[in-house]
Amino acid sequence: MRKTTTDHLGTLFKIADAQMGLFTTKQAEKSGIVNNNHAYYVRNGNWKKVMRGIYRLTNYPLSENEALMIWFLWSRNRKDIPQGTFSHETALMLYELSDINPHNIHMIVPRGFKRLNPIPKVIKLHRNSLSKKETKSFWGMRITTPIRTLLDVAKKGSTSPEFISQAVNEALKKGLVTRKDILKNPRLARYMDK
Repeated sequence: MRKTTTDHLGTLFKIADAQMGLFTTKQAEKSGIVNNNHAYYVRNGNWKKVMRGIYRLTNYPLSENEALMIWFLWSRNRKDIPQGTFSHETALMLYELSDINPHNIHMIVPRGFKRLNPIPKVIKLHRNSLSKKETKSFWGMRITTPIRTLLDVAKKGSTSPEFISQAVNEALKKGLVTRKDILKNPRLARYMDK
């Protein structure tokens, strides 16, 4: 068994620090902590197993969006690269554009996205292709841009019109979108205050 050094633990901390205290099995291994040492850190109380292949540093401060980071890491492919981008009502909530409190966590994933285990009921996957211009980094995760988010909720048809109107006008007020952005999309223009 290879001994873990403080350098290995320091490298892992840097990774976890960028992910709200969370990390994957492969990230721990890339840091130099071999797989058969992981159970030791769980038993000693240094790590908490969150779900298969995802751990949390137990002494790391809690974050209000930690659950979203867990699902972001859950969406990773075989190369350990997260595939999900938060979207629809979840993105509205993260941007604080409406009073909506979504029942599901909405995530856009590539069309070929596969998981061996069943998709948890809390996750609502939307299979689609996104360009780099339609996404941005948000607290170490991926999220659809404000304009793409507004278009998605307007197109989906299950978001109440009052929430869409609130989101469109709040995005304008916060400067996240321009009037021109809204006016060139007839689906959104009808929700804008005159």
